[in-house]
Amino acid sequence: MNPPPPGPTGPRYLVCHLPGFRLERCGWDGRQAVALVAEQRSALRVQACTPVAGRAGVVPGMTLAGARALLPELAIELLEPDAERQDLAELAQQLGRFAPAVAPLPPDALVAELLSPAGGPRLPTPEPALVELVRDRLELLGHPVCVVVADDLFAARVLAVWGDGDRVVPPRGLPQALASLPLRSLAPSPRLGSLLRDLGLRWVGELARLSPADVAGRFGAEGVRLHRLALGGQSSLPMTTRPTDGGLVVDWELPCPVDSVEPLLFVLNRLCGELCTQLEAGAQGLVALVLVLVLEDAGSLRVSLRTGRPVRSPEHLTRLLRRRLEGLQLAAPVLSVSLETQPVPFAGAQSPLLAKGQALEPLAEVAARLADSLGASALFTPRPCDRWRPEAAWAPQPAFDELGRFIDPGLGLAQEGPELPAATKGGAADPDPTWHHEAWRFSLPLPRPTLLLHEPRPVQLEPRIGPPRRVQIEGRWLPVRRCWGPEQLCVEWWAAGIDRRYWVLELADGRGLWVFCELGHAFLHGFFDQGSPALAVS
Repeated sequence: MNPPPPGPTGPRYLVCHLPGFRLERCGWDGRQAVALVAEQRSALRVQACTPVAGRAGVVPGMTLAGARALLPELAIELLEPDAERQDLAELAQQLGRFAPAVAPLPPDALVAELLSPAGGPRLPTPEPALVELVRDRLELLGHPVCVVVADDLFAARVLAVWGDGDRVVPPRGLPQALASLPLRSLAPSPRLGSLLRDLGLRWVGELARLSPADVAGRFGAEGVRLHRLALGGQSSLPMTTRPTDGGLVVDWELPCPVDSVEPLLFVLNRLCGELCTQLEAGAQGLVALVLVLVLEDAGSLRVSLRTGRPVRSPEHLTRLLRRRLEGLQLAAPVLSVSLETQPVPFAGAQSPLLAKGQALEPLAEVAARLADSLGASALFTPRPCDRWRPEAAWAPQPAFDELGRFIDPGLGLAQEGPELPAATKGGAADPDPTWHHEAWRFSLPLPRPTLLLHEPRPVQLEPRIGPPRRVQIEGRWLPVRRCWGPEQLCVEWWAAGIDRRYWVLELADGRGLWVFCELGHAFLHGFFDQGSPALAVS
């Protein structure tokens, strides 16, 4: 009995090449002579064309003037990059029912990962049947497609573009599948492509038969990468995980430069999976992450991300990175990607036992997202201070600790005040004026507003002496339905003191105001929430 064929040792990729997508999405079909054009190098140049235009000699990169010289009746469609990427992303969502991880490969391809990098189980649908299901789905949506399944992402795309139809390449079968393709299908640089032609090499199989030592000595790093692919190896270096200064870094060199964000999202899915595997092995999580993109001839780009609470879910991290990268414009193609983090202890997450419901997004994650967008210094929690002046009675406290963990403002705030002096408790008079202020602290007759204005605003009260019956605000007089007060506030006797009489006013529309009078003038100092229980003072 023959032994069963060896199973795959790494991920399997399904790639869909949509040769006419860029013009089909604009309403054109292959029977019309149309070219997609965009401005490049100070001229309108062809980005894609229909087969009819291609048979007339129109090729991508050609100027529009040159294309119309070959085909005067050529119609044109202006490229809309954002709309094109959006349409391709929506098309990728249509394949979500067939594979758990599907991503666009601009400008005209989709990719799905069929087997996890850790060698997880395959999808229940056999690969040949899956190819038919995907092709039928995309053709039903009006897009002719070529579908290929292989061990390597780049190789699968090459076979989908240059091959002769749908194909499932068996594990370790890439050398035979690629051998009959022209060398230009591997997209060598102009210099390397010219050198290979001068040596008489025309096919991928001819490159595969060369000695690895000769390839490394003559063609450099690019030649080694193409030779490894021709032999059926991975087109990119494997992911490497390394500790650094108490942190953790996961690196991955891309098979070829990437000039848009969408393919990076697919790469990040695998990087997050590897990173979380390492964190789980050490019983750790992360609260902050740095994405480093090494750019071609342009240094590197660092994108920081906070999670607010310790996590180690690949899906959660991928979703946060996707949000963080929305709208990012790359200054140059990306050569490699890495994730850096400082692990923290991870004890898991558990929802409250008596919670009646759960927010759509935890407070810690909302805070982390705001800090990423606005800056960490823009986010803080107000803490009370030992000051009698209302506008100085609080101070900002950082929303995150030194490890990047979110400090929940709802925890640990119920603190008892200091013990009052015995003389104040007993009601006996004491000459020390600080005891008088301490007594006021624990017997304030009126509530404090929900929103305290940074600077008090001048208003008009009527009458000017006694309980107000009308207040002029927003340029008009409004009646006061109820009022409470006054509360005399004499503060900071040791500095430049103030002497204010505060009133709580409830307007006819339900709004609550906190106003005070000082030196014959009235000021608005804060607002209560409409219908706030704080207004129900006696």
